[in-house]
Amino acid sequence: MSATITYPDPCPETGRRVVTVAEWNNRPGGLIDESAYWFNPEAADVGLDPWRLIEGIDAHTNGREFDVLFPPASYRTVTGEQQIYVSAKHFAMMK
Repeated sequence: MSATITYPDPCPETGRRVVTVAEWNNRPGGLIDESAYWFNPEAADVGLDPWRLIEGIDAHTNGREFDVLFPPASYRTVTGEQQIYVSAKHFAMMK
């Protein structure tokens, strides 16, 4: 499982806002089809596109861990405190 990383909020380049994986997993039904993004700081450091679209989030039965799903068929297991990004519009709809 990866360590939780703290990111700038909002993202200075895109205006996207930070939410935790647990918050996004429990988002209101009106946001169910909206996108979230994973930020990879290592990719950004070497000049690559640091953004990965999140395809879905699956909660583990223990309630503390989540699988963050990426297209086409990969995932990363994280804690609920892991930060991800959503649009400012969708962030406002969650609050």
